[in-house]
Amino acid sequence: MVLRIEPTATSFIGKNQEMSKVMTWLENIAYAWDEFLNVLLGGLPGQTFSMRAAVARQSGRVWGCVMCAMLAALIQREHCQKTLEGEAPTGLAAIRTGLALLASMIGFIVLVRLS
Repeated sequence: MVLRIEPTATSFIGKNQEMSKVMTWLENIAYAWDEFLNVLLGGLPGQTFSMRAAVARQSGRVWGCVMCAMLAALIQREHCQKTLEGEAPTGLAAIRTGLALLASMIGFIVLVRLS
């Protein structure tokens, strides 16, 4: 006698709920990393680096323009503008934001050191 176990809707939902918890956790890590790097580089607590770069770009600061261009290329188009409008990325975009921010920070530090 062979016992067959068919996947049920509840097992599928359970996997989605677990994946959702993981994604939420990763989004929170990415957001915290964003804020941490901003504070580490002299920004205000509770402010993301994207927001800081967007404000700097609006003020005409060169580093803000460069950083927003990098974020737009690495994360999403008009990322800085969307940040100003309160449209934070979610899901994989948020995770990609954290990783891209790290790469952007390294590029920014190199740019500052070379100038």
